[in-house]
Amino acid sequence: SVRIQPSKIQFESEKPQAPAPGPKLELRHAAIGSGDPLKLYVGGLIESLSNISEGELRQLFQPFGEVSAVTIVKDLHRKRCKGFAFVDFADSNAARDAMTAM
Repeated sequence: SVRIQPSKIQFESEKPQAPAPGPKLELRHAAIGSGDPLKLYVGGLIESLSNISEGELRQLFQPFGEVSAVTIVKDLHRKRCKGFAFVDFADSNAARDAMTAM
């Protein structure tokens, strides 16, 4: 299952909301001002999703707002995805929309 949340330094802990039908997501509310940039943690990139490209992740999140950067964390030796990535949004409202929808 894919998990999307603000990166650790940008959220305050709250009880996760019930996920929508589809992939199981852990959602947390950002503790920053509206309109500020926000980095999302995207987890669960395993098995068939382990070969996803930065471009494909960007296309997945772009409908919610301006994506300023996508970083897939890879194993240095095997050059394979470690199972998670970060998606930076220029606007935290767009990031929240993405978390809610996914």
